[in-house]
Amino acid sequence: MTTPQDRAIEKSLLRVRNPLTAIRAFCVQCMGGYVQLIQTCPSVKCPLHAYRRGRNPYAKLRGKPFQIVKSSSLNAANSEGGGLNIDEQQAGEEAA
Repeated sequence: MTTPQDRAIEKSLLRVRNPLTAIRAFCVQCMGGYVQLIQTCPSVKCPLHAYRRGRNPYAKLRGKPFQIVKSSSLNAANSEGGGLNIDEQQAGEEAA
């Protein structure tokens, strides 16, 4: 007879599809199948502690709009670095 904890471990292992779900499955096993204890995990020295909730806390926020870079600032950056200006790049592309 399987216990609810054994079923929780099996369920988490079946859901492994990427590194974060693999970490989550590890945490479920570490806590003996008690999923509710993962939030209050006392093992702060574990290298996976920050990822225990199945999320990457260091990932950039998604949905932020990209910053629009003006072409004049690109030209200035390229001319300082010795690269081609945007006008010169476009002229080279047209010639090719």
